[in-house]
Amino acid sequence: MAKSKSLQMLPDNLEEQQIPNLPAHTNIEHVAPNSCLQSALFGLIEKGTRKYLKQQQVASLNGVEIWYTGEQLDQSDLDVFLHAIHLTADEKNILPGNVVRFSMNGFLAATGKTVGGSGEKWLMSVIDRLAANMVYIEVPDSYTGKRQMYGGSLIRDFFYDYKTQTYSLRLNSSLGALFERGWTSVQWEQRVSLSNNLSKWLHGFYNSMQTIFPMQVSKLLELSGSSCGRLSDFRRALRRSLDNLVEVGAIQSWTIDHEDKIHIVRFQTKKVTEKPV
Repeated sequence: MAKSKSLQMLPDNLEEQQIPNLPAHTNIEHVAPNSCLQSALFGLIEKGTRKYLKQQQVASLNGVEIWYTGEQLDQSDLDVFLHAIHLTADEKNILPGNVVRFSMNGFLAATGKTVGGSGEKWLMSVIDRLAANMVYIEVPDSYTGKRQMYGGSLIRDFFYDYKTQTYSLRLNSSLGALFERGWTSVQWEQRVSLSNNLSKWLHGFYNSMQTIFPMQVSKLLELSGSSCGRLSDFRRALRRSLDNLVEVGAIQSWTIDHEDKIHIVRFQTKKVTEKPV
């Protein structure tokens, strides 16, 4: 994606634009833009293979186009991003300047990570990645047919107090625009309980779909951003991860047919998405 294109799409005065708010939610819900769940933006990265990308287009669904600059993001990064959104969307947490404050230990516990030195180091590295990036997400407007673009880092800035072990953090002020294209209510306890990153990606992907169609295993490999070199290895990991979704009650069952397409059966009473794409 050329820089000139992105600059031309920025408004003259961002302060005067009508930027949508984050969706309202209850204390137990987390919400996610569908563009983050239906793409390889938060992909599957093998340990030691994380790369720095420069305006790299990532695979996505439904006419959404995403370009990314920064260290590659994975599902652990998405855990942090979604919980930061969750805390920010609750008005009682917000301080002047749209700052949300939270304790290191409380955040680690909420995301299912170990409290202590290794967890603290992990959280600091993730927040650093989410702040030191540039994401362009371009979506078609369902009413006008024209395209709209979100551009910016996912976290605007943060402050860490070593004495109290608390973060003060601000998300990008334009982030609410991502939710206009569609968003999903995430069953957080299920997500945190999942055993691997592919399970987490599948959990978000299938929850964000209003209607699930059979999809080729190779397409899931592409959309998940998996660095798995061989399709047979990915298919093996996919089987284990789909079993994991059944174990936690996220889906009822799954099969792979003779055309190598995945078929998913959801529970009929499942709440799928708040604003489907």
